[in-house]
Amino acid sequence: MRRSLSAFFDHYRSDHSFESLRAQADRLLAMQGAIDARWPAMRLRVLAVRDDTLVLQAPNPALAAKCRQVGPSLIEAVAGHAPGVR
Repeated sequence: MRRSLSAFFDHYRSDHSFESLRAQADRLLAMQGAIDARWPAMRLRVLAVRDDTLVLQAPNPALAAKCRQVGPSLIEAVAGHAPGVR
């Protein structure tokens, strides 16, 4: 039996695990926005937060090295969206 997409989301809106997933996605998007606002030319991508560690993707090794240099500033930029991230 096929259910409509809206029925699917209506069902999962009441599910706490779905709400947790949405909250995590919102947090990652907020961190991405903060990094893009501060370093738009670096084209860094927020991939995840694992064990309070921010995981980023850089488009090339040179930008990855630059990312390591500005690490403290990166943490400062996302601190409001991810307390405890290092």
